[in-house]
Amino acid sequence: MNLLKKLIYSSLRPIVVAGFRVYFKKIVIVNPGRRHIKGPFIANCNHPATLLDPISSAFTFPRYFHFLANVGLFRKKIWA
Repeated sequence: MNLLKKLIYSSLRPIVVAGFRVYFKKIVIVNPGRRHIKGPFIANCNHPATLLDPISSAFTFPRYFHFLANVGLFRKKIWA
């Protein structure tokens, strides 16, 4: 990860975390001990709002994430 991305990510993360704590009353994590696993892993978030999935993953897990997006995010030019 280059320096600019790391700076943006680390700057925005506390703001997003605070927003999630206000917006969501309760977040359920199944097997919370596995959040600190070493090495590569796949996190699957099951939420109907596609845009909230990557944000909730980044908020819930303590390390940097790489994301996959579905085609619905790229149908409008603003997200592409």
